[in-house]
Amino acid sequence: MDANKQIDQMNEVIAKKPGAIILLPVEANALKPSVEKANEAGVPVIITNRDLTGGKTAQVHSDEEQAGRMQGEYMAKHLPQGAKIVYFLGDSTQASAQLRWQGFKAACLDKRPDVELLAMTDAGWSHTEALKDMTLWLKLFPQIDGVASGNDDMALGALDAMKAAGRFDSHVVICGVDAGDAALKAVRPSWTSSRR
Repeated sequence: MDANKQIDQMNEVIAKKPGAIILLPVEANALKPSVEKANEAGVPVIITNRDLTGGKTAQVHSDEEQAGRMQGEYMAKHLPQGAKIVYFLGDSTQASAQLRWQGFKAACLDKRPDVELLAMTDAGWSHTEALKDMTLWLKLFPQIDGVASGNDDMALGALDAMKAAGRFDSHVVICGVDAGDAALKAVRPSWTSSRR
């Protein structure tokens, strides 16, 4: 969704005078006037997961750096010695992407100097973009032992590219963030077998 569409949605909702608006802002600066308009109309606004540059809001956020740190700790524990990895950042203009990266770097790359980061890109939280980038990286790099991703959609895009290229096996560590339904379904076979 782009910011203009979200602004239109905000205008429609404000006109209906709801008890409150829960908003995941697409773009912090662009949504500021809409939030201020809701404030003037007496409609409380609750922001989830992303910061906003103005207006009066209540905010509910996850700890993005902790998410990256947990991901990094998992990968540091499961990557082989001398592993080569790639990283999908998400949308680099968003604090959530930067904080997840910082947490990951501190917990994995800073603690495992043997792990080599081959490439990193802003894939915009997109499965399609990650699939495209991963397809290119598979041609450039003969060894990729791990994929870290700022969200599940990009991780699944990387997984699809590896499967299409015949380069995925049980030794490749792929990590995302969010635990969405599609990601849980993708890991369930190995997770189930490891619990037996």
